[in-house]
Amino acid sequence: MHLNYNKILYLSTHDKEFDPGVEKKIQGICAAAERKGYLVERVTKYCRSINNRRAIINKVLESDAGIVFIRSFGVLTITVSATIKKLRQEGRTIICDQPSPLSTTLSEIWHSKRSFVKRLYSVSWGILSGPWAMFPFNRIIEYAPEGKYFSFGNHRRIKLMGNGIDTSRIDMRHYICRA
Repeated sequence: MHLNYNKILYLSTHDKEFDPGVEKKIQGICAAAERKGYLVERVTKYCRSINNRRAIINKVLESDAGIVFIRSFGVLTITVSATIKKLRQEGRTIICDQPSPLSTTLSEIWHSKRSFVKRLYSVSWGILSGPWAMFPFNRIIEYAPEGKYFSFGNHRRIKLMGNGIDTSRIDMRHYICRA
């Protein structure tokens, strides 16, 4: 297959209705890429299971996009690393859009109201998959600095950037707040 390096495929597994903020951030990233002249294709399918995530990432194999953004699968990213390696071997540029540093994500999971068993399971997945889950990516974009453990071997790949909000789409307030 001939890859088109002017085409970006953005893959995510978020729930558009439940996560409107995530949806707006992704729309902002895609709109910015389109303004720069890229063709943008999106594949968004809400799923939680490992098998469904593997199935959705295999959709990338059907695309001719030379650049692929993958919204991080969080602690489950390691489960799709073989496919990500294959995509890179095909010559694609693979970018992980990591919404929160993994160190922060694990802390949020641990302090959530989930059952102890679910928290332990998720945090264990995160720690065991460690920084090597991110090794197959060419680039990792984050919105805040990553912890030392998850930066190991990835420091050069991690780039901090804005959160994808297009400020030109937000109306300016026309009043002054007085204290």
